[in-house]
Amino acid sequence: QLLNRKPYGKKRPIISRVMYFNMFGQALYQLTVIMIILFVPQIIFGNSVEVYPKGGVGALGKGSHGDHNASVHWTLIFNTFVLMTLANQINSRKLPTEERLRSTISEWIVFTGLEKNPYFFVIWLIEFGLQIVIIQFAGEAFTLTRGLTAEQWGICLAFGAGTFIWQLVIYALIALSVPYFKARD
Repeated sequence: QLLNRKPYGKKRPIISRVMYFNMFGQALYQLTVIMIILFVPQIIFGNSVEVYPKGGVGALGKGSHGDHNASVHWTLIFNTFVLMTLANQINSRKLPTEERLRSTISEWIVFTGLEKNPYFFVIWLIEFGLQIVIIQFAGEAFTLTRGLTAEQWGICLAFGAGTFIWQLVIYALIALSVPYFKARD
């Protein structure tokens, strides 16, 4: 679709308003999720995850390499971040214009045309598979705990899938606020 569009003018910025909304919107979601997991993981994961090990300096501090709770904490942060990034790769495939967001609902569906690019789909599946292998089996090589529980995986996957819902919010903001910005230009 991008190749079939008419070329943009020389004076138009490389990063469009839609790109700014997407970048800052997804950054807001991902930073919020990561900060909650970093500073108050008990809200989400209960008391099974401690922010700092008992009597230790901190998860990245001296002597924390062997502490199970600190490793679980950092593994959850890493896993959630990677899963949100993988989901955002799918969100970033489409770059709708403001006009198309207002005119057709098919522009709001980020999965449209996913099957038309088998290379993207295969590479994405490999990345997802490698993430599972790293978390479940190669944790020590990455200074992570070896494996997460099914409940922890479910929560991490839910935050990753949350980027799809958040993308709909971003599209709604674009569709509602772009006329305001255009009137000011």
